Amino acid sequence: MKTGILIKNVIFVAVLLVVVFLSQQEQFKLVDHYVYKNAMSQINNYWVKTENWIKNIVMPKASREVSVIETSVTQEISRQKDNVVQNLWENFKNYFAEKFSKTFGTKVK
Repeated sequence: MKTGILIKNVIFVAVLLVVVFLSQQEQFKLVDHYVYKNAMSQINNYWVKTENWIKNIVMPKASREVSVIETSVTQEISRQKDNVVQNLWENFKNYFAEKFSKTFGTKVK
């Protein structure tokens, strides 16, 4: 392992331990409350911006794409349904034509 990476990791762990230790101290409750309040207001600000971006940009594009896909899927389902019905009718017709042919001794086209 490289020495530079090891030193960075040790410093990171030390800073993390100091933050955890200080967060438990009574003197830093006010600082913690202030930081939390500011962070939450900033996060709420970003959340509102993200929500507006999704409503104004992402949703209209997604709605257009969904409507195009919905139309093509509906057409394909209708086509497949028609094919299934036609195949079933042909099989049904051939089956009974064969039975009729065997019963009465005639040829059915």
